[in-house]
Amino acid sequence: DNYRKALELVKELEERKKMTELAKLKSDEFLKKYRDELEKIKKVEEEQKFFQKLFSLKLSPELFKKFSELAYKDSGIYLKENKLMLLANRLRKRLMSLRLGSYEEYYEYLQEQIRKGNLDELVEFLDVISTNETYFFRNTKHFLALQNKIIPTLIEKRKKTKHIRIWSAASSIGAEAYSIAMVLDDFLNLHQWSILGTDINTEV
Repeated sequence: DNYRKALELVKELEERKKMTELAKLKSDEFLKKYRDELEKIKKVEEEQKFFQKLFSLKLSPELFKKFSELAYKDSGIYLKENKLMLLANRLRKRLMSLRLGSYEEYYEYLQEQIRKGNLDELVEFLDVISTNETYFFRNTKHFLALQNKIIPTLIEKRKKTKHIRIWSAASSIGAEAYSIAMVLDDFLNLHQWSILGTDINTEV
């Protein structure tokens, strides 16, 4: 009888041990989930602070001039002084992507990459500042000048070769280049012609 009681006591102790281990395991799991949730909340709060800081940033006229000079030097894109807010808003995208806290930091980062011979960020910079507005016969006066002045001059100069080539720069997805093609098709029946459409933005 004592042996049976001893076995029952051992069994009870083992059950208590299992229950204790199970309670500890559940407690550890709960603590882990609790810590994970706290970490998520912390990250969300950090993101909110980061974005609040970004949207409160001001681009100084002096730094705008530096960005403007860089853009003109490397691409020919000319940014007038009234484009300061436009540039600030567009550069904010790069600050977000690179997790940089100021326009000064981004300018230094951009210059550093250029010095190292890595032009990837320069391409990103030019992509965000270039305007991809495009539609058929944009700027009507330009096409009237093409029709009434430029084409007659080209015909006169190309009497012998009868081949006219036109470069449509900054043509985005090509609406302007196709518009030029339609004008040429109407007025150059006796001439061969070709159009090259290009754009500095790598995303169009």
